[in-house]
Amino acid sequence: MKLNLSAISAVVGLGLATLLVAGGGLAVFQDVGAAGPSSEDPWRIVQDGVAVELSVAGPSGEDALVEGQDAEFTLALTDAKTGEPIPGLTLAAWVDRETSLEGDAPLVCRERISSYIQADLKTRPVLDLNSYVVLALNEGPTISVIDPFLGFGTTNLYARVNLPGAGEDWAVGPDQRHVFVTLPELDQVAVVSTDTWRVESSVDVGTHPRQVEFQPDGQGVWVLDGGTARGEAGVTVIDPSTLTVKGRIPTGAGNHTLAFSEDGGIAYVTNLDAGTVSVIDVAALAKLADVETGPRPAAVSYASEARAAYVVDEVDGSVTAIDRATHSIRMRVVTNPGLTAVSFDPMMGRWGIVLNTRENLAHIVDGMRDEIVHTVETPAGPDQISFTHNFAYIRALGSADVTMVPLSALREGYFDQEMWPFPAGALPPGAYNGAGPAAAVVPSPEMHDAVYVANPGEGRIYVYHYMEGMPTPSGTLNNYGERPRAVLTVGRTIHEESDGVYQTTVKAPNAGEYDFVFLLEDPRIIHCFDFDVQADPDKLAEDRPLDLELRSVEGGTRVPVGEKAIVTFELWDRATGEIKAGVPDVHVLLASTSGWQRRLQAERRTRGNYRIEVEIPAAGVLYLSVASPSLGVGFNEQAPLILHAVPGG
Repeated sequence: MKLNLSAISAVVGLGLATLLVAGGGLAVFQDVGAAGPSSEDPWRIVQDGVAVELSVAGPSGEDALVEGQDAEFTLALTDAKTGEPIPGLTLAAWVDRETSLEGDAPLVCRERISSYIQADLKTRPVLDLNSYVVLALNEGPTISVIDPFLGFGTTNLYARVNLPGAGEDWAVGPDQRHVFVTLPELDQVAVVSTDTWRVESSVDVGTHPRQVEFQPDGQGVWVLDGGTARGEAGVTVIDPSTLTVKGRIPTGAGNHTLAFSEDGGIAYVTNLDAGTVSVIDVAALAKLADVETGPRPAAVSYASEARAAYVVDEVDGSVTAIDRATHSIRMRVVTNPGLTAVSFDPMMGRWGIVLNTRENLAHIVDGMRDEIVHTVETPAGPDQISFTHNFAYIRALGSADVTMVPLSALREGYFDQEMWPFPAGALPPGAYNGAGPAAAVVPSPEMHDAVYVANPGEGRIYVYHYMEGMPTPSGTLNNYGERPRAVLTVGRTIHEESDGVYQTTVKAPNAGEYDFVFLLEDPRIIHCFDFDVQADPDKLAEDRPLDLELRSVEGGTRVPVGEKAIVTFELWDRATGEIKAGVPDVHVLLASTSGWQRRLQAERRTRGNYRIEVEIPAAGVLYLSVASPSLGVGFNEQAPLILHAVPGG
């Protein structure tokens, strides 16, 4: 179980806070005594019979952490008397700059956790190791990074990634450190760092790349060509650690889709114009066979229980099963033309759903019996299938309704159970360029039966969860003028690596002194471990980029529309914690999501801050970025300050 930070409220006072946890539980920060270091070891504490030991390691296993390099945090929790590991615990952690702990150190540590849980922007930690963000792949060349828990005034927009071109599909690796985005018009894949939310690199791949997916072990990124009739059309495999091409496998002409076997050893790639499915040995990056399945194989999905890949054909309406062991066809069932999608329940690997986009139908496939066992009607133009633990979700291009299918009925052999459509907005995604391989419906990482749904027509992401037998709306996330074609969740959390050992790897922040702030729910243990991050010895001090934080003052983040408005802000050096006052050449770039922008020279103020005077033409979200030649800072090198232009101030 993870902390549900969206359901947390805190009452601060004398170190007391109330914490509401997903799934029921009420936890209270109480003065339960100091979780002090045991003996002389500052990395080990003992409280309530539990020993907690923290270790930190750099990329090569050494104790010292270096800025910008991987930092591995490992927590070992054991029974203090027996030394036996304690698995299955719910814990949370944050990394923040060290604070003077004068007076009652445990009380100060509890108050810091209370401030994090309250989601106070002024006390946001450097790294939150418990939450996730929601990404929106937009119609234009941008990605919106939205914090579903923490709002900036009236917005949850955390960052915006500018891509070299419009993205088509994306995939995130097991370590959640990079997002790989296909750029069809540039024949490239952009690599976005989730540490900085910037494009870190671009990799040249095949012609017009569309779908991208990680292989199951995370050791390869598979990129599929799209829309090309050339004979060399196929798959490019990228090494995610070096961002270099590991191999190139020609498959066949036309658009492709991809599925992996349950052990990750075999990949199945459809070739739309060639009428074949290529069977590929993943370890050798070599094609084993081309299986003819029909005139235009449109999609493939693997059923682990059936040990077969199922292929649907959009022309002859066939469903074909390719046996894992023999790479030959073992089943072929013909329905009606118009099949475009197939996906199997990942939990059981037996029951699959096949969509007929033309006839608005969903066929239920039993992989163990190799047959279609039931057919139901769907909203117009069904084209995508997503799964949570207990439900399948069918997105339709011609309707804003998403259909929820209870998997419990399928798993028990009942196929006539009610399917629940629910409105994810009012506008159909097909009318707003919503088609594509990237998923528009994805599960929430914190709840098994909650989903985020992208609606490009309304510029919103809808949140639904299952409650009392029905899909229930639980909110929306505004995408602020952008059309979200797809949605993805990316998190940085501590996971249980082995019994009683909990671990996470992150990018070390800038050089300085930090605290690893730790919270165990049951029993209640709170402690702040201190550690240092060293400066990169290969980077001269004068070459180290200045890490500025922009803070709004005097007027907050709300700016009136249609009249002269004054925006006042401060510049802080994150590394030193000092304000950068009196800088003579602070230039401001003010831009809106609609494309309006204005460049201005900031006026220095006597109190050490800066201000601009500007008239905003329309309401919406604004990004305030700064540049200063004397500081060596450019507009794109710092996180912008997010403002809100509102009618009437």
